[in-house]
Amino acid sequence: MALFSLISVALSAGVSIGLAFALSGRAKVSSELWTTAEARTALLHTFINVFLSVIAYGTIGMILGLLLRSPISAISIGVAWLLVIETIVSAVVKNAAQWMPGQMSNSTAAGGDSTDSYLHSVSTLSGYLIFGVAVVAVLFRRRDVSN
Repeated sequence: MALFSLISVALSAGVSIGLAFALSGRAKVSSELWTTAEARTALLHTFINVFLSVIAYGTIGMILGLLLRSPISAISIGVAWLLVIETIVSAVVKNAAQWMPGQMSNSTAAGGDSTDSYLHSVSTLSGYLIFGVAVVAVLFRRRDVSN
């Protein structure tokens, strides 16, 4: 999973950067600061943050898949929770976004945001993922494989 995530993020970054440079002249955007050392450092930090976020989303999907034992259920519940329910709850309940795994994963990808610091999002999300993987490991070990 990690290798596939790394390849996906690297390919997406390469295409995005290539398109940005290719289209910057047409949009009359100066790209001279994009090649400085500070820009490369920011790109590396962003790449690492997005990679961690992709790993977190993949781990959440793995946990749901092993808990629910059905691909359709895991995908539909995962998408409904991460994209719909978390967004509604975060908009309605004050400070709820800093405790939702999908919102924390987005905050990790962004390097922190106005509602959540980077350290809080990474540490809390890691705690959720470690707990989820531990529960799934126990359930998987005790599960009857034949049905």
